[in-house]
Amino acid sequence: MLVCVALLTASLGPALGMVTLLDTLIASDAKSEVARVAPHQVTLESGDGSVLHPPPRDLVRQVVSAVDPPASPIQVSYVGSEDTRVNVEGDDLGWVIAVDSVKDVSRLNNDKLTSEQRRALEQGGLLVWKQIDDRNTRKLVVSDTATERQRSQTTPLPAAVGPCEPSWQEGVDGVMLDSTAGDLGLPLSRSALVLTGVTDASAAKAEQVALATGYDPSHVGIHRAPDRAEVPPAF
Repeated sequence: MLVCVALLTASLGPALGMVTLLDTLIASDAKSEVARVAPHQVTLESGDGSVLHPPPRDLVRQVVSAVDPPASPIQVSYVGSEDTRVNVEGDDLGWVIAVDSVKDVSRLNNDKLTSEQRRALEQGGLLVWKQIDDRNTRKLVVSDTATERQRSQTTPLPAAVGPCEPSWQEGVDGVMLDSTAGDLGLPLSRSALVLTGVTDASAAKAEQVALATGYDPSHVGIHRAPDRAEVPPAF
């Protein structure tokens, strides 16, 4: 009997080890997957693939009227324009976004701002996701979109490091206030409107309203948790 158990263990060992490895890899990959829209939020977008364009006004009116969110939509703008790119010093790929108030930043982050983050925004600075040395300031670099040639850079601005909702970190390296961008003479391009504090039922209703009024589903973003892959049955 003991010999049989030993033989069975020896034969199943590699397979069981492979299953464990696959499950670990899948779990790790799932953690790295990020939902496109943060929980309890709905984004109303241009639908044309550009983050530099706002959603159709009629769509906004129809959805906001139907969903009746608990607070006014947040206007998100991208710092930059079609021919001007603005990046956080040391981060060449992501954009910087801007909103009207510290309260709006807090709402985008599902009300999880720290006192340090609030202070940086109030002092004319920004929130960033990556720590660089021990610095508590960052410069913004202004470049030509077509040539990627640097035009100018700002003076060091107060900066506080995240955490931030993972969905807002995708393709974005920082957030600041509209007034700060204006004081720095930086262009703003109106982008998505964001509804916060939205229930799952209201989010689903937003999608239905968009479809019922003839808009493509790409105009409305709602939170969907990334699907978790499963270990193949053959294992």
